[in-house]
Amino acid sequence: MRSYIVNTFKSLKDKSKQLSEESILIGKRWVLFDDQSQDRIIYIFQKEKQLLVSRNGEVTIGQWQYIDGQNIMISINNHHILLNHGFVDDEVLALRMDSKEDYIILCNESKGLKSLKSIQFLERYLEEKYLLSKGKKTVHGLNTPILEYPQGSYVCKSRTGQEIGLINFCGSESLNQNMKVWVNFEQNYAGVQQITINEESFELEIISGVISSYFWIVKHDVKENLPMIIKQRKKSVNPMDVLVANQFDDGWYQVDDLFVEVRKNIVNEVLESQNMECCVLLGYNDERQMPLALRPKVNNKLSIDDYVFPKNITIKDFLFFNFSNRIGAQVENNKVVSILKRSIWSKLFESINPKTIKVIEGEPLNPFYTGVV
Repeated sequence: MRSYIVNTFKSLKDKSKQLSEESILIGKRWVLFDDQSQDRIIYIFQKEKQLLVSRNGEVTIGQWQYIDGQNIMISINNHHILLNHGFVDDEVLALRMDSKEDYIILCNESKGLKSLKSIQFLERYLEEKYLLSKGKKTVHGLNTPILEYPQGSYVCKSRTGQEIGLINFCGSESLNQNMKVWVNFEQNYAGVQQITINEESFELEIISGVISSYFWIVKHDVKENLPMIIKQRKKSVNPMDVLVANQFDDGWYQVDDLFVEVRKNIVNEVLESQNMECCVLLGYNDERQMPLALRPKVNNKLSIDDYVFPKNITIKDFLFFNFSNRIGAQVENNKVVSILKRSIWSKLFESINPKTIKVIEGEPLNPFYTGVV
């Protein structure tokens, strides 16, 4: 059962009927609200304390019983759930999970809420039904007319608690510039709002009720550091994205499965590590301290076709490592093409332009060696 936090139920406590009124429960088809599932699940409470649960027409038989006037226990397939009174009327049955603040919500199939699409709509519906009077509502002593959501609105709350409607929104992939937006029913709003939808956070820049630009606000894990929160133009990290909240010194950081270079709290460069769990950070290959890393096919062992990154290293570089003994590799197009043992590479210093040689000192550790070239 999916559950939801709905603050409106607390303000409707004195409007609710008693859970102990059996006539409210028995003989009705209660549709479980779940905005993440396509299944249609119906609960039917029967007088003899039998509970029928229909999932897309397939019925499971369970039991239900009162614990007292404010609690009910349901049992299905030897799984028992204790639920507390939340809010009850002829249309809505909201049962609070015991010792929690979230609710299981069921809607009477014979009433208008049987096809409920969002918690925001339910809250608004109940507020207008019980907290408004004669077509008006009172907010801090001011009377204002009841307003209906514009057609096609996806309604959510901003970080500051304002009600925001996105017109024709159907998932983060549909978010776009020129999408119409209203804020607290103001359709010509201008300003910046932060919202969270399905655990994704966004910052919207709005001009005259239309999104002019939008950004993902993403929290990334950083190895041995505070989380890095980045304001991103795309779902993934890219150069020119901006760091917010925690401040980071200039340099390279291991962010999730990436190497990210930060300059003045702006992402300057992003390097993918392929499979970071199998990579060894050998060192840094220039004055900008760009990471130089190796993805061995065998852990801590140099092999032909091992991958060296970043991609913009010089073609035909000779890289020298100190694994169990001094060992080197000739690299072409970012792949190891030959392995050079000590007797061979020592002669190369005399015959090869030193600028093409990068010497890596120290043993690579698991998962990374952070020595300097």
